[in-house]
Parts: sequence; structure tokens; C-alpha cells
Amino acid sequence: FDPMRREIFVTERGNKRIQVLSPKGEFRRFFAGGGEIDDPNGIVKDEKGNILVVDHLAHNVKVIDKDGRIIQIIGKEGKGEGELRFPQGIGI
Repeated sequence: FDPMRREIFVTERGNKRIQVLSPKGEFRRFFAGGGEIDDPNGIVKDEKGNILVVDHLAHNVKVIDKDGRIIQIIGKEGKGEGELRFPQGIGI
């Protein structure tokens, strides 16, 4: 939820995207569709206004800017330090 813009961000695993809704549930926009995210799971907003989305099947976290562009990918599949296997949640 973005209290400044009064927006709710919803991960859609089945549609492989993030929908942005008003507090009344009205559609505003969606982003990261078109195969950019395999299985969005957890989501959080950082202090810069970027959205961090856990991509469960891609074994990483995607950082998405205010314009909906993926600007960074954190992690990769594995069992070592900094590597992820089917991540699900996120927090800041």
C-alpha cells in the first residue's frame, strides 16, 4: 500500500504481473507483465519508492522503479550465500 498515492499493489501469480488498485479496488495500472516476472510472490516498497518483488520461480528479487521498469535483479538460484531457492516473502 502506498499511503501517499493511495495505491494498493497486488501480486498476481496466475497472470505474472503486479496490479495497482485504488483503495476502493478500482484498477489503475499494471506492470511487470509480459514475461518479466515468472511467479510474483512477496512485495514491498523501499524508501526510494521502488517496488521489490519476490520472483518465486526465478529464484530472485526484482527491483522495479516508479515507472514499472525492472532496474535490478537481486539473487540467483542456489544454496550458497546470496543465492535463493524458491523465495516467498520479503520485508524491509
